[in-house]
Amino acid sequence: MRRVTICALVLAVACVAVGASPALALTIKEYPLPTSGLGPDAIALGSDGNMWFTEDVGNAIGRITPSGVITEFPVPTAGTSLRGIAAGPDGNLWFTEYEGNKIGRITTSGSITEFTIPTAKAFPWGIAAGPDGKLWFAESGADKIGRITTSGVFSKFPVPTAGAGPLGIAAGPDGNMWFTEAGVDQIGEITPSGVVTEFSGLLSGSTPFDITAASDGNLWFTEENGDQIGRITTSGTVTEFPVTTPSLPRGIAPGADGNLWFTESSLSANNVADMDTSGAVIDEFPTPTSESAPEGISPGGKGSLWFAEYGASKIGTIGPSTPNILNVYYIPNFFIKKVAPVSGQGETVRWLMLDPGTHGIVDSTGMRLFGFGPTGGPAVTPIGQVFSYSFKWAGAFPYDDPFHPSSKGKIKVPMAVQLVIGTTDQARVTWASGDAPPGFVFDVQVRQPGSSSFMDWRTGVTELNGVFGPPDPLWAGPGTYSFRSRLRQVSTGAASGYSGPGSISLT
Repeated sequence: MRRVTICALVLAVACVAVGASPALALTIKEYPLPTSGLGPDAIALGSDGNMWFTEDVGNAIGRITPSGVITEFPVPTAGTSLRGIAAGPDGNLWFTEYEGNKIGRITTSGSITEFTIPTAKAFPWGIAAGPDGKLWFAESGADKIGRITTSGVFSKFPVPTAGAGPLGIAAGPDGNMWFTEAGVDQIGEITPSGVVTEFSGLLSGSTPFDITAASDGNLWFTEENGDQIGRITTSGTVTEFPVTTPSLPRGIAPGADGNLWFTESSLSANNVADMDTSGAVIDEFPTPTSESAPEGISPGGKGSLWFAEYGASKIGTIGPSTPNILNVYYIPNFFIKKVAPVSGQGETVRWLMLDPGTHGIVDSTGMRLFGFGPTGGPAVTPIGQVFSYSFKWAGAFPYDDPFHPSSKGKIKVPMAVQLVIGTTDQARVTWASGDAPPGFVFDVQVRQPGSSSFMDWRTGVTELNGVFGPPDPLWAGPGTYSFRSRLRQVSTGAASGYSGPGSISLT
């Protein structure tokens, strides 16, 4: 298969928000696609940590790394008009071929397989992973919701209202799939067994477009022609919130900050915007390129949101990063990043749940530091919601999903080592920024110059730091010393892994 790889030119601008809330100084970066006029449409985070997107006009699936390197993979069927894309539980990306009447699958190495939809003129649009381990998609031309297994077996379920025109689809926190009915201004819900319920109450002519689960336990959707963002509870209550007119809001996605992020695709707006779950706060960030027509949007690495600029043939990213915050994303069966190094002790990690079904995030060291409910069992983190924990102690902290333990990750918290002011032979070694929990202690080790192994230096201590130098019994003369630490529970012996080494040269 022909592949085109480029290191994209970066266009960046510092943007200031306008709207109801205090302004945020965020940065939008843009990465041009290799050829103009390719029409990037939908975008999703892949199991490899890269962003993947559809090229409607270019007839290709694109991949962009966090640093902006773009690779394109042509789709075998010509003129297929690509629309939605989503991460699947098999580690692949799945996408819809609107004109080709197919569902496509692409591996993270770029191998594409296509599956023809049994329904004629289905015109598939949105696609999303379901809690049943299958992919669900909207058949906008056939008024049906389709389902495909990862081996390519189809099922289809009619939508009761004729002309419903389903477009966007997403998993909800209730274990069902939710979809927009653009043709009749309704929101639909379908159970894993295929039972459909429809909800009206939207502004007439609003054209609901995309939909996503959010941190408040509800579903949020864009109203393309209504210039509104809608919210629907899992019991069917609809509330609508106006945005800038005219804005043509299309893509919508949850952010690791707990807000909803959406694109305003009208040529006069050209914004990426966010709204909190009360619907009262809107920040709008103009794209650097005029008439860029941003469409799909998805959370991605480093706390950023990534979006496809259909009119500009660019991929954009906006960085709502917060100091001392690390974001980890849980897409179906995969934590991204799997091994996540925080920048320092005391940093908070936020996990954004993007995997539908019953899932959680728990400490798997045996220390039970996080992820457990009041009764002692594992807590559930529903799709669209965020789980947070602050790591004050150096060490390596493995975690997993208690409901699906094969999904694993690790947080690595570093040592802090620096010279004592005014000296060249004494080091201040800091292994914690805050006290250990009751019943826990620290074990600190040192590696002497020229040695390949660590020795116990401070064992079972509760102090947060200490000074190492010539008076210490383990002083072996000038050279480079390395230190590492772990957190340990006294009563059980359960412990974190040791941190990576913090090194310093002493003379």
